[in-house]
Amino acid sequence: MGSLGIEELPQTGTEFPFPIVSFEPFLSGGEAGRQTVAAKLYDAFHNFGWVYLKDFGISEAEIEQMFARSAQFHGQPLEQKLKYKLNDPSVSQGYTADGAESSDPHGGRSHKECYEHRRVNKLAPAAGDLDDWTAWADDFYNKLIILAGHVRDALAMVLGLEPEAFQAQLKQLDGQLRLLNYMGVPRKVLEEGRNFRINPHCDYGLFTLLFQDQIGGLEVDRFHDGKFVAATPIPGTCVINVADLLQRLSNDRLRSTRHRVVAPQMTKEMSDAIGPDGVLPARKSTAFFVHPARDTLITPMVEEGENGPHYDPVAAGCWRDAITAKNYRLPIPMATPEQVQAAKCVEMRYMMAANIEKKPRILSCDLHLLSHCRNHATTTATEAVVATPRISTAANDPPAKALPEDKFFWTYTEEPHRTRRQAIIKSHRDVLQLCGPEPLTKYVVLAVVALQISCAVLLKDTPIVSWPFFLTAYIVGATANQNLFLAIHEISHNLAFRTPIYNRLLAIFANLPIGIPYSAGFRQYHLTHHKSLGVDGLDTDLPTAFEAVFLDSVAGKAFFATFQLLFYAIRPMFIFKIPFGPIHFLNIAVQVVFDAIVIRYLGGHALSYFILSSFLAGSLHPCAAHFISEHYVFERSQVKGAKMPRDVPIPETFSYYGPLNVLTYNVGYHNEHHDFPAVPWTRLPRLYEIAKEFYEPLPYHKSWPYVIWQFILDKEVGMWCRVKRAEGGRLVGAWKESEVQS
Repeated sequence: MGSLGIEELPQTGTEFPFPIVSFEPFLSGGEAGRQTVAAKLYDAFHNFGWVYLKDFGISEAEIEQMFARSAQFHGQPLEQKLKYKLNDPSVSQGYTADGAESSDPHGGRSHKECYEHRRVNKLAPAAGDLDDWTAWADDFYNKLIILAGHVRDALAMVLGLEPEAFQAQLKQLDGQLRLLNYMGVPRKVLEEGRNFRINPHCDYGLFTLLFQDQIGGLEVDRFHDGKFVAATPIPGTCVINVADLLQRLSNDRLRSTRHRVVAPQMTKEMSDAIGPDGVLPARKSTAFFVHPARDTLITPMVEEGENGPHYDPVAAGCWRDAITAKNYRLPIPMATPEQVQAAKCVEMRYMMAANIEKKPRILSCDLHLLSHCRNHATTTATEAVVATPRISTAANDPPAKALPEDKFFWTYTEEPHRTRRQAIIKSHRDVLQLCGPEPLTKYVVLAVVALQISCAVLLKDTPIVSWPFFLTAYIVGATANQNLFLAIHEISHNLAFRTPIYNRLLAIFANLPIGIPYSAGFRQYHLTHHKSLGVDGLDTDLPTAFEAVFLDSVAGKAFFATFQLLFYAIRPMFIFKIPFGPIHFLNIAVQVVFDAIVIRYLGGHALSYFILSSFLAGSLHPCAAHFISEHYVFERSQVKGAKMPRDVPIPETFSYYGPLNVLTYNVGYHNEHHDFPAVPWTRLPRLYEIAKEFYEPLPYHKSWPYVIWQFILDKEVGMWCRVKRAEGGRLVGAWKESEVQS
């Protein structure tokens, strides 16, 4: 029995048996019985995303008739079935032939045919074709929509949400009855290459009711880690699995489960009888996909104590259209903002599916944290991973033919800083008093700018190719300009003045000795880095696969460390372009005028000193190591053996608490900075002291110079050692001041 009295189905070769729940007490019992069944369903969906339902009000005779009606339809000649061909994603009904659908992001083929039946705009057989077939389909559809409504009501009782609010979002359900025929197929077709009876996928509605015959072949990937287990057919039951929109709506409390259909499990006698070149038996199943009404806006319903929504809202109809169009290779108009937003979300969904199926290197703790729904998973292996976070080993390396992008560490959890910030605030409310501008910043900026101008004056007649010029630029100039880089970083968070425009102007002033205008553009890219940490395509701090491929050697890493400032300057323009506004124009104009004045009155050597100082500040300089130390994962020295609380995600940001922080606005306190970007540099050590129990367990760097040394020479550390995620985050607008301190 399960934790709530759920019967468990023994499954050979797996420690994750699927639950069986009787629905009869919900249909005919009192309030206590309904609550008990609802709790069992929630427990199953929360931990498995999958349940066998029995006693659900539809008889065995009706199920047998359904399979007979499916065989009746699929037994027609192909040309007859093609009269009802599915060709409109907004209708999403009709017939699709073998191989017409592909939910595989790699293009693998599904060997099946199916007919979709809905209540509107029916593409159904006429009365003269199959007698009363359409009337039967309508009647069976109605039985399933009633059952779906009961399941919805049960979930509303136990989701920890206001039942009225939950049911309001799902007031009108829109079902889709799919009759599937997996025709007999040569065994070697499924056992070679990327062909399946149906590709690995998640359903994209709310949930699915599934009826299967006794042939078998359905498999479930419970943790999205590529480890499929058989979902054995059980007479008298239907399967219910959670789909994407319910996971989004429940804010990840319920899990959309990945599944596929492959060759059925066979005994040796069965395998020998079929032979290596034989044909696998045909298989039939019927799915009832439960969707919200088209005009429903699926908005994550956040429970008290949660850290906000994990997903953006999406229009149910547009979401359904976009996925149907992609699966069936059909055109879909992009007209309304809702359609564009849904298409974007769908693309993210397929990117994640591609990364999962290609088995990239992922954080091993993601087995536990995958959907924020793993609190009840109690296997010893999972607990060990959470207690001792580590990066996955070679066993999780991608296959030889995987794309280069797979070599990064992919994670499917949200970034850790928001979670930790909320936990710290809950434990130490007084940390919020640390937020706000630091008046000292403007005076430090003024002093460093004055220092650099003074050095430029002293060196104006010194040959550029000389030791005095180079050493001054390296020791004084690079350190000073690195300080100004980080002053601009600090100012980008509005931490010098309370008035935003004053911060923008101070950043332009701090930019002067750097020689090249960048402060205005840096701000939006940097704030997007905070809001979209690790998100591929948004976080411009992440190296691209192109960089990692060509710099994956000692010489390549040395080249990157020497010229990393150029990478940080050029890379963002290839990721996304920011809108050009008045502040950018002002930044450029002021810098051009300043550079012209320097050349006019001090000469080219003075400007060369500024430029060389900036280059060296982002090169093989001790202070430049912070660029690498902040987010690159140094496996052996940082993660192995770290003791983390169960409810705190594994880190992907790393701090440094050494003396070079004095020169760099305490940027080494980087976990602290990402947790609380509104806390200025002077108060970050105080934040560490207040929340010491959160920060002491985290791995950190002891030496910035050693970071550069290890990054270049350690073959286990390199450009690939960054954590990436395929979804989440958002762009931060250049003038949206409200984004800065959240």
